[in-house]
Amino acid sequence: MKLKSGLVRSDMHIIRTKIAYFSAMCIAVMLSFTGYVQSQIANDMDLLTETDTTSRIVEIDKIIITGNKKTKDHIIMRELDIKPGERYDLQDLRVIINDDRNKVYNTSLFNTVEIHIYELTFNRVLIQVDVDERWYFYPIPKIAFVDRNFNDWVINHDADLNRLNYGVKLTQFNFRGRKERLHVLFQGGYTKAAGLQYDIPYIDKSQRTGLSYKIGYGENTNIRYSTFDNIQQFIDSDLIIKTSFNTQLSIIRRNSFYIRHHFGLEYDNQWIADTVINLNPEYFNNSTTRQQYFTIGYLFSFDHRDIIAYPLRGDLFRFSVMKRGLGIFDDLNMFNILTSYSKFWELNNKFFLSNYTSVYLSFPAQQPYANISGLGYNKNTIRGYELLVIDGKSYIINKTTFKKELFAFNKKINAIPIKQFQSFPLAVYLKTYFDFGYVSNLENPELTTSLTNTFIYGYGLGLDMFTTYDLVIRIEYSINSQNDTGFFLHFRKDF
Repeated sequence: MKLKSGLVRSDMHIIRTKIAYFSAMCIAVMLSFTGYVQSQIANDMDLLTETDTTSRIVEIDKIIITGNKKTKDHIIMRELDIKPGERYDLQDLRVIINDDRNKVYNTSLFNTVEIHIYELTFNRVLIQVDVDERWYFYPIPKIAFVDRNFNDWVINHDADLNRLNYGVKLTQFNFRGRKERLHVLFQGGYTKAAGLQYDIPYIDKSQRTGLSYKIGYGENTNIRYSTFDNIQQFIDSDLIIKTSFNTQLSIIRRNSFYIRHHFGLEYDNQWIADTVINLNPEYFNNSTTRQQYFTIGYLFSFDHRDIIAYPLRGDLFRFSVMKRGLGIFDDLNMFNILTSYSKFWELNNKFFLSNYTSVYLSFPAQQPYANISGLGYNKNTIRGYELLVIDGKSYIINKTTFKKELFAFNKKINAIPIKQFQSFPLAVYLKTYFDFGYVSNLENPELTTSLTNTFIYGYGLGLDMFTTYDLVIRIEYSINSQNDTGFFLHFRKDF
């Protein structure tokens, strides 16, 4: 590609161009300290809109960040692929900037992110990154049901208020303006708990290596002790029948914008009362009342989704291996592998297609009830089976969704007195879906269920609503392979 050079200009025109360029830069630098950059840049320089389809090479003279009263500039700059002094074809620059906007938004620090290109001269541009910061500190009461989902709580447990956790959770999402996260939890109710978690995005000059540490303690007078006919069974007591302690240290290595490596070391120590053992001797295996073990794990992730909170384009690949029990204690010896891949396509006319596949393998064939996995937990739930769990040693699940955007907007409500809550985005999608899966049964005879070792599926229609602060509301009507039907309500994205 040839650079556009050798433009014919008079000496006087060149002098005027240099003066205009110098004046614009002085104005931009001065205004960056007064908080009026966004409006003044638009007045003093030309905004390059999408209608400018000129093919030319431009050099980025400067990148200015506005709107970040708390967040440090370098936290935003570390998400940008573009750099001052680099040269791009103008149309290629627009594509890169769109990806950079998504990366900045995916930090979950901002309500909105806008990136504009301003023309200084024909071949030199200034980039403005304008952000609208979220509310970062949440000293809010916590009320949450302990069951796997809202539908499980309402239908299987009659919306029993005694099955709620309540307390206070103090969360600082942008501690020190460096994207550090600090969580402090004091909880009562079904599970009495206290915990602390501190996430540091980087500890090195290259901003590639981060740390995460958490510690927690819990007490239960009510726990699930077994599964019967694919429904979890619970025991209630007036006394404490389970205590748990957990601490974990993780190192996160970010080699590129989209690739991360997680290395973790964890310690768990749990105790249960004899009452639980009498009901299920294999809760911890071999009728023991205590289980303690170390875990070492590794997770690789490649995440190239456009908007993590509710992706419409891109893909996500994850692969993890975990060894529970390192020979220091003999209470547990488990090894598992979990891999998943999600793909999101944007079709024509606001139609979207997405697919999720996950495979889980665990060893040995006989495992303590407290440590088993399967389908029915978190996003590894076949729609239509929200009320059931399918415990097993291994599984495969595939979920496909086809949807149409009905409408989307982002309205600013000035009547709200707190600026961080004035932005009100809303997108609504009509969808249809089909999920299927297979679970391999454990050798524990008391855990044999009718839905293991058989192909199961679910399908239906629904509405998704994606709104402020990454809230997702899903309303679905599903039919499963047992011909069970029902409406289901969820408060998180499906995958």
